[in-house]
Amino acid sequence: MNDARVWAVLVATPHRSNTESVLSEEKRIRETHQLISRAMSVANPGTTCALVDPEFAGEWAALATDLPPHNIFLRSGNSRAIEGVRRVLRAIRARDGNASVILIPGDHCAAIESAWVLSARGALTLARDHLDTVYLLHDKAAQEERPFDAALDFCSSTVIVGSAVSLLDLSEGKKATKVLDWMAEDSSSSAETDHVHPSDPGPHPINLVHVRHVEEYARIQRGQHRFPASSRVDVVA
Repeated sequence: MNDARVWAVLVATPHRSNTESVLSEEKRIRETHQLISRAMSVANPGTTCALVDPEFAGEWAALATDLPPHNIFLRSGNSRAIEGVRRVLRAIRARDGNASVILIPGDHCAAIESAWVLSARGALTLARDHLDTVYLLHDKAAQEERPFDAALDFCSSTVIVGSAVSLLDLSEGKKATKVLDWMAEDSSSSAETDHVHPSDPGPHPINLVHVRHVEEYARIQRGQHRFPASSRVDVVA
């Protein structure tokens, strides 16, 4: 059984757009099974939530039989996914303020599924130990940085891992964020960015760690978390 403090949030890909028709039933079912499988690799059924389009709620309920019905959240009309994600995060925080959360978009592309599971578990372990840090697992090795911006739609090709509190603060734009740049593996420096204990007073920024290169994924899997003390401010709330 997986860690009971880990929550998985499945963000199903919207099935309608201005230029696309409804996805085929076969493709929707395949995507849904893949999402559920990823969630079950890191979380338990009772701590797995899904954000889906209202018209496919029945289909999800039929396929995700292990998930409690109240863990399936519906998107409101034409609202952006980020708004639904906030609702889910608030519900998780109310049930377990110490939870670690992994947001899994439906269109995230994992090159090797088994390696993805190792990376997700590694990021969840680090997020539990560093409550002020959010890990962004990108799906392309050479992908550019895309800051989490509440004015944009949900960054749908990136898996996001962090504490429920930090993710909710991040999604609401309540705190400044600070991007941490990886240290060279052969660096002799033992410097590491200071992390804030959740009980510390003051408006501390949220640290963002972008993971996109193979060697960075390897570090996440090994549980390595070393960054220089001088990190740049990315977004000011």
